[in-house]
Amino acid sequence: MAAPRNAASGILLGALNAFMGAPCKKSGSGIACIAAAFIVPTFCSTPALASIIFCADCSQPFTAGSWEEWQEWEAGRLTREGSTIVGHDRTTRVQVNPGDNVGFWGGERAEFATMLDGVGKKLPVNEATAPEYYAISIRLPVDWQSPHPDKDGRVWGTFFQLHGPDALGAPPSLALMAQDRFHINFFSGNVSDQNKAVQSFDFTDGSLRSGSWVQFMLEVTWSATETGSVIVYRRDRCDLPWAAVFEHRSIATLQYEGGKPVGDHYWKAGYYRSASDGKGVLWLGPIARGTNWKEVEYAAFNVRCKDAGAPHP
Repeated sequence: MAAPRNAASGILLGALNAFMGAPCKKSGSGIACIAAAFIVPTFCSTPALASIIFCADCSQPFTAGSWEEWQEWEAGRLTREGSTIVGHDRTTRVQVNPGDNVGFWGGERAEFATMLDGVGKKLPVNEATAPEYYAISIRLPVDWQSPHPDKDGRVWGTFFQLHGPDALGAPPSLALMAQDRFHINFFSGNVSDQNKAVQSFDFTDGSLRSGSWVQFMLEVTWSATETGSVIVYRRDRCDLPWAAVFEHRSIATLQYEGGKPVGDHYWKAGYYRSASDGKGVLWLGPIARGTNWKEVEYAAFNVRCKDAGAPHP
């Protein structure tokens, strides 16, 4: 297992700081770059839309709504590349190598963590009565291989996960997974329940379409009880209508420890997998979060997609 670069040497930090325009530091093992709060916000698709809470498209090191941390074993695991998505200049290439155990938290990862608004304020998730909408796109390479089981027989590969308070020490409350198929996992509700286990649900269409972009929209009502709901929509081209591939209207979507208030949750995006042989690579397009379906769709997928069929007015 390769050792992380020595951030204390100042060489890597100097290069990262010059690239990021923001201070970088070691995060356990690996490098975490902290977003600068003074960067001028520019939304993924212009003009900026009032309902958009967060949007990042890698068109510059940090865009409106930025990420607080880049959790990577060494520089180059999270990189900007020219985009094949119509209307966007950049996408994110994510690479995870064997031994990329950032922070020694288990598994291997290269992820962005914690959404920030345009002035650097954290954007947590907590209980709410109105739904939120999320948009994300992913492309897997033609030679994609599902992660391998770890020493305990567990296998996972997530590219978008909602993490509960760190003090809970629990798996993500909600996670979009890319393994042999796309699916969704939950570990929500009361995490002190000794009988609790990760719930995994298949999509009606979980095909990977390796080598091609797949777009997802999520409609979520956030709750730590079974009054929460999640609907996942999918389409494989901008000119196709959205199709619901998962729907659960009576499920906890947040987690808590019995008898205690629900704490703030935070998002992570990238690739987090069970320890595996060989490098894993995927690409992520713009990620948007907001309170209006059409505006979130527009922000993430651009005006060229705006007239495609959608289940919301």
